[in-house]
Amino acid sequence: MTMWNFMRDEAGSANVDWVVLTGALTGLALGVLGVIGDGAEDVSVDIRHQLETDMISATFLKASGPGILVNGPLAYGADEIATLISVFSSYGAVPLQGTYESYQTELAAEMALIEPVPRDVVDELGAIEEAARQSGIILEPGHGPTYAEAYTAATAAAPAPGG
Repeated sequence: MTMWNFMRDEAGSANVDWVVLTGALTGLALGVLGVIGDGAEDVSVDIRHQLETDMISATFLKASGPGILVNGPLAYGADEIATLISVFSSYGAVPLQGTYESYQTELAAEMALIEPVPRDVVDELGAIEEAARQSGIILEPGHGPTYAEAYTAATAAAPAPGG
């Protein structure tokens, strides 16, 4: 095959076109990434900093007395409390806060109805507060009692079962 025939032959020209087009698009993508990459990284670092530091304000609930590990459980055994603390510790800040508020709301409703304070719910609230303490999460006050308040109400209202 002579050079003249090779240059006039159109077989494989589509492959050459695709290779050139793909190379051009890859180069364009790398160029765009180079231009916006640092800006995107800066924004993500700023967001991370905001979430880690500024989201938790000083008005959040501080420890409000002895926790469940000091007082002892009302309805569960020590092994069950340890399991609850372990489970709640795996939640993360936002789900743990939502769970905490749900338990506070339930206890507030029970206390408003002058029902006996459910000791298992008090223990679970205590496990949530302990999980938050161990995880370094500061819980925002909800619309219900803290563990210390619920524990006081539960122990003042009725003697422990079987006792």
